[in-house]
Amino acid sequence: MAMALAIFNEYAGVLSNVNACREFFSWTASVITATRSSQNTSELRDEDKTAAQQQTEEEIERLKDDLWKLETTMPKMLDLIDRVEYQSHKKQAADLLPHIKDAVFEAEDLLDELDYDALKWKVECSKNLGLDQLRDTCLEFYESVRSNDYIRKVNRIQKNLDHVHKQSMEMGLHQAPLKFDKSVRPETTSYFNCEEKMIGREKEMKELVGKLGVHSRKRGRTESKARMTELHVFSIVGMGGVGKTTMAQHICKDTNVKNHFGAKNIIWTCVSDDFDIKRLTKDIVERLGGDASSNSLEVLMGKLEGCVKSKKFLLVLDDMWGDILKDDGVEWKRFCAPLKNGVEGSRILVTTRSPEVAKLVGPMNNYELKGLKDSVFLEFFKFCAFGSKTLGNNRESLERIGEIIVPKLKGSPLAAKTIGRLLRMDLSTTHWGNIMESELWRLEQTETDILPALRLSYMYLPQKLKRCFSICAMFPKDYKFAKDFLADIWIALGYVESAQEASMCFDALANRSFFQKASPHSVKYVIHDLMHDTAQLVSKNECFIIKHASDLDKVPSNVRHLSIFTNGDVQCSELKSICNKKNLRSLVCDESYSKAKDFESMMDCWFKELLKICVFSCKLSKVRQLPENMGNSKHMRHLCLLGSSNFSTFSFISLSSASCRSYRPWQFCD
Repeated sequence: MAMALAIFNEYAGVLSNVNACREFFSWTASVITATRSSQNTSELRDEDKTAAQQQTEEEIERLKDDLWKLETTMPKMLDLIDRVEYQSHKKQAADLLPHIKDAVFEAEDLLDELDYDALKWKVECSKNLGLDQLRDTCLEFYESVRSNDYIRKVNRIQKNLDHVHKQSMEMGLHQAPLKFDKSVRPETTSYFNCEEKMIGREKEMKELVGKLGVHSRKRGRTESKARMTELHVFSIVGMGGVGKTTMAQHICKDTNVKNHFGAKNIIWTCVSDDFDIKRLTKDIVERLGGDASSNSLEVLMGKLEGCVKSKKFLLVLDDMWGDILKDDGVEWKRFCAPLKNGVEGSRILVTTRSPEVAKLVGPMNNYELKGLKDSVFLEFFKFCAFGSKTLGNNRESLERIGEIIVPKLKGSPLAAKTIGRLLRMDLSTTHWGNIMESELWRLEQTETDILPALRLSYMYLPQKLKRCFSICAMFPKDYKFAKDFLADIWIALGYVESAQEASMCFDALANRSFFQKASPHSVKYVIHDLMHDTAQLVSKNECFIIKHASDLDKVPSNVRHLSIFTNGDVQCSELKSICNKKNLRSLVCDESYSKAKDFESMMDCWFKELLKICVFSCKLSKVRQLPENMGNSKHMRHLCLLGSSNFSTFSFISLSSASCRSYRPWQFCD
């Protein structure tokens, strides 16, 4: 007895997370060994007891080892998802990616279920049990492991992970760089299509040119040649496709800007996601007419210092990403050092999507570029859709359709160019009507169109933030949510571990323009329509919204997160079809059904069949009894029931005794 209890005390604190369950198996095997060796019963012959004990221990050890393999495989698989996502503009990678995710998600579900079972039996074993009771409890746990066939499940899932990883190796994807492919993020230049107009940006252009110290007068010969005392850096910051690069290009070609700095002293270099000091320094030295043949950074920086001496320059660093944030921006400081040898009045202009980058390079000199105003965006859209073509009577009909499409584009110039290109292919009302009725994320786009451009913002997120953002695709556009609402869901799904971490993730996404305030003084947020399209693009087959009865046939077979926002267009009986979506982790029902009996029956069906649900949120009306099958929900961590229902006392007793609330942290809101 003392030996068994000592073993229990040794392992009592190790079950704080999913990776600890195999330690509990080790403890279980030790308890079984200790209790059996202390028995003096003659119910079994010694050799039979030894054989049975040995078989038990071997099976538990095998499961423990298999779990170790599975757990140590997971980091590699999460890294693989990141790498394949960077290559998903290629068909092979795009086809393989959902299979990799399915295998990983299945592994996560199994580990979570094992963690639940281990945690449950740990609680049972922590009670004041006698030696026989402790042994029986451990054996009961072991029998539950056998009855759930965990050994076979772990082996099958490990084989699936190994298979998809092997496939990725054969395609060379397992070593794909975590960088943007040049085909999806081509290098920018200071030149632009002269046929393109910059419509509706006159005010922004004037303000930015003024911030660079440029005035309408011509350069005078009496200008100071003194070495600058401070390196002035200005940033144009905004979401992808808003026109930052276009604005910078027009600034470089502005007559007053050329006169102020001198055409030869305006230098453009594209940074992208790789802030390579040596490459950038070489580019600048070459543009200023210096010798950039050396491969020594020390020599190149010396050359740059000499090139900028006695020059008032404008350096444009286009498309800068978060790479410079590493090590508190030490690389940025090194890069700027030789540039300080320029003449007073020199400027650096940075374009970036990241407010953090803008804050690092020029804390007080950020200019947020927003979408075009409604008054000019329609004009710009028409230019993109029609160009210089003249149409007959058909134009009026097309313009009416265009006016319906425009609000979906949220003032984004790149979105206008993208949809304008698609519309120009066929100037018929049928084609334009099809575009109008289509979801933007479902339309075929080239690699430099709006959604591929916005997808880059998603790609650059850490894996944790990717998961936090992509799940937002299960909520409809313009859905208003509070910070705590998403935080609770993220915690329940295991994406973050605490409310504090969830708050940090939320702020990080808001700072990157993935979320925005519903109104200036609101405590609620919305997702920009174009960012919502991006979420749907990167999470297709994982998230789905049921809006109409016809959508029930379109729900992906392996959907993980599902919401119901139908305005009452779908009957309860029809929603029972969801029961065959066995991998569901989140189910949000925003409908308030009045027929309590039908709804209770539907919920009972859901909880009988959908055993992987972690998050359940539902509006209830006239429902007094929650389904007994809710007790099957081992994974449940967040239960949100909204509405006017008056639950009976029994329903609360039943709920509180359900397995989902006995052993796991959970959230309940009413």
